[in-house]
Amino acid sequence: MSWGNNSHILKSSGALTTAWNSSPFFNKGWRGCVLIVDITVLGSTNIVASLEATHRVTNTYVTMHTLTTMNLASTWVIEIYPGVTAGTGPTNEHFAHSLPERGRFTLTPNNANSNTYSVSVHWLV
Repeated sequence: MSWGNNSHILKSSGALTTAWNSSPFFNKGWRGCVLIVDITVLGSTNIVASLEATHRVTNTYVTMHTLTTMNLASTWVIEIYPGVTAGTGPTNEHFAHSLPERGRFTLTPNNANSNTYSVSVHWLV
């Protein structure tokens, strides 16, 4: 596994009271990614992070993986890569999966309380 040369800020820090969806991505040969969610204010009991794939016929999104339930104001590091296993380091969650050709990330709070967070991604080749 190696780091690609593509890192993006998906959401600058700011408060939300509803679910958040990233802009759609088109996989440019990446095998995986590291998704970083930095929660500074958690007003909800938890926020669920998911990876959705685009259904090519209907152009809608389907949940491919529920990644983690974040229940603390902290920095959450989520690694998605084929064959990855849990190890030491800052990664909270590991998922041994490939990325879809087209998709997006979602963060869904369990209620309408205000949550403040930022989201970035590092694509892996």
